Amino acid sequence: MSQEKRRRFSPEQKVQIIREVLKNHISVSEVCENYQLSPNAYYRWEKEFFERGVEAFKNNGNNNKVKSKEKRLMDRTEAHIYICKLSSE
Repeated sequence: MSQEKRRRFSPEQKVQIIREVLKNHISVSEVCENYQLSPNAYYRWEKEFFERGVEAFKNNGNNNKVKSKEKRLMDRTEAHIYICKLSSE
């Protein structure tokens, strides 16, 4: 029985392999054969990719814009509350 070394794939490689199936409409079995990968490993990666997909968008530039907009809104709200307090005294 020959012992083959276990292949290691970087996160970037895993995403590339998943994209090949989804974007290029290549079958999972064909991609797995090309990369010498078991279908079980592919489906495990795909599941994790979709479950954690939201995290991929948490640190992009738009997040800072949302935070800035929320901060401005909070500042305006606090100013409005302060003015209302002053006018009620």
